[in-house]
Amino acid sequence: MVTAAALAGTVAPVAVPSASASAGVAMEPAASAVPDGPLSAADEASAMALAYRTRKPVAVTGLTSETALTWALPDGTFKSELHVGPERTRDEAGAWVAVDPMLERKSDGSVAPKAHPRGLWLSGARGAGSDDLVTLGRGDERATLGWRGALPEPVLDGTKATYPEVKPGVDLVIDAGRTGFQ
Repeated sequence: MVTAAALAGTVAPVAVPSASASAGVAMEPAASAVPDGPLSAADEASAMALAYRTRKPVAVTGLTSETALTWALPDGTFKSELHVGPERTRDEAGAWVAVDPMLERKSDGSVAPKAHPRGLWLSGARGAGSDDLVTLGRGDERATLGWRGALPEPVLDGTKATYPEVKPGVDLVIDAGRTGFQ
């Protein structure tokens, strides 16, 4: 069995005999791989062991966030990729997916990006009785921008929703971004 040992801030692969190995029981780190896909492991030690054994980079899923990815490398080091803004978000099933601000119509007539880290929502066509135009955020961290009056069906073009003729000669355009809208 191979484990990773930390010494003065560096990580080096170290071969360690395992009691379970001598008993004939095979023990594998908490890791997975998709055939011909990227290798991944839940924690640093498991990722380092798998990287050393396979001689390939291994993603450390326990360190993945909206803005960071970390890999254990076969040479015993770690590499992290950090971003100022979100690059990925969790879907309804909890899996990481790439942020995708391209707008699409939902079954209830509303509009939303394909994958947005802040849960951006836009109104579809509606009568004068409703007020919400845009909602951003979830739960207690949700903000809503209202619109007085009816809204026509928005015309979608990539990240833009255009509500034509909301007032005579005026189109209302909302552009979805990776972290909000304008």
